[in-house]
Parts: sequence; structure tokens; C-alpha cells
Amino acid sequence: MVKYLIVSKNYINQVINKNCVNGMDSLIAQGIMVDLIVADPPYVISRDSNFHTMKDRKNARTGTKFGEWDKEFDNSAWIIKSFDILKDGGALIVFNDFKKASDIINICYNAGFEYKDVIIWEKTNPMPRNRDRRYVPSLELMIWFVKIQKEKWTFNRQGNTYQSPVMRYASESGGAFKRYHPTQKPVKLIEEIIKIHSNPGELVLDPFMGSGTTAISAINTGRKYIGFELEKGYYDILTKRISEYNIKINHKKTNNVSLNFYNVEEEIEEHIGIGQQSFHFAM
Repeated sequence: MVKYLIVSKNYINQVINKNCVNGMDSLIAQGIMVDLIVADPPYVISRDSNFHTMKDRKNARTGTKFGEWDKEFDNSAWIIKSFDILKDGGALIVFNDFKKASDIINICYNAGFEYKDVIIWEKTNPMPRNRDRRYVPSLELMIWFVKIQKEKWTFNRQGNTYQSPVMRYASESGGAFKRYHPTQKPVKLIEEIIKIHSNPGELVLDPFMGSGTTAISAINTGRKYIGFELEKGYYDILTKRISEYNIKINHKKTNNVSLNFYNVEEEIEEHIGIGQQSFHFAM
């Protein structure tokens, strides 16, 4: 049986402001392996548009002019490192543009991964497009790969019937959501991916952490996380977002514990008259 080292406290539930290839090298040097990789690398689709003139509820549309980080990018290096750092039986989920699917599949195949399926995110609130000339851009692609050597891969079906590869969630771009990043993915979508392709307590890696969505999704599903984000501006945004989220959920936990103790005291008072005491802790 392969034994993996305990993850260093310097990395567990942390995002590092570092190139992910160099970052994964550091993890591998310490013998750290991960159970799932959720990656949303640059699509290299940035271009000028007039979407900024449109309004989406409260917020202006950002269109597809994302920044310098989306103008040139090579997927080979980080995919090769992903294979090295992933445990046997672990999954790699890659978001990308439909036109680059064959390139991603070829790189992953050459790195040693086995292709499994295509997963589709269907946006319930897609960006507008000329409806008399084009289909509405409501679909986004994920490709599922596994590292198979001896172990079986993890697949936790979420429903009572077949697991559909089409996942329907709103894009976090409207007034009901806070926008941190131009290519931000929905927390609920990433939560579903994490629940299907990993188990509670396992370690999830996001090489392109962006706005911190994968970290928050890991927290919500009882997983640990490690992430890398090269852009300092987004690194500052995500660290603030994760910190504020941890404060929020810890406050809720404290309130729930206080409520449970309050209920215990009430039950004690009720049972004192008949010489009984009942304690119920729902932690």
C-alpha cells in the first residue's frame, strides 16, 4: 500500500501567491499528494466587446475582455505536474473553451491521464447574444480525467438515478451574487463536482484559485484545500473573501452551539421535577 505524508500545516487550507507549476513542485518535494484537482485555467479568449454598455440587474457586464493573464497560456506544464501530484484513482476536472477540448485531451493523455467524460455547465442566466444570428452562449465545458494505476476512481452519484453530465446553475454575474472575478464559477457548481469526485476529509487542489470559489466549496463540503493564484490582485481578493467567509461560518457554528446549550438547560429544568436530566447535543 502506498503511504502519503501528512500535509504540511504550511499548505493545508491555504492559497499561495505563486505560479502553480512551481507550487506543485514544492508540494511534490514534500511528498504531498492530492485527491482531486479542479482547474479553471485561462481560456485565452479575451477580446474587446461592447458588453460593458449592457446592464445585468445591478452590475455592468464585463464581456470577454478579462486581462493580460488571458492572452497567452500553455496548458502542458501544469497538466504534467497535476499527474505527478494526484493520488492513484484521483480525478482532474478541467474547465475550458470548447475549441480547445481536443488540445486538453491530447495533453492529458500524453501526461498519463485517462479520459472519462465531458461535463456541461448550463447557465440559467447566460450573456445575451444576437438572437437572430447565433445560439445563446449558455454552455460551458468541463473535461473529466482520472489517474488510474491500481486503484479505482472516486465517483459518488448524487441522485437516486443516473448522474447527469449536465449541471444547471446560474452564473454568478447578476445582482443576487457578488462578483469577484470575470470568470468566476458558481459555488454550488463546484460543490457538486467536489462531492461527486472526492470524499469528505480529502484534499482538493485548485492550481488557478482565482476568486477562491474552490476553497469555499471545499469548506462547505467538508474537504481540505490547497490553491495557487499568480495574480496578486486576485490573490488579495480571494484571501479576504475566504477569511470573511470563515468568520461568517464560525459565527454561525458558535450561535448553533449556544442554542443547543440553551435547549439543554430548558430540558434539564423540565426533568428536575421527576428526577431526570436529558442532554442532547447536536454539534
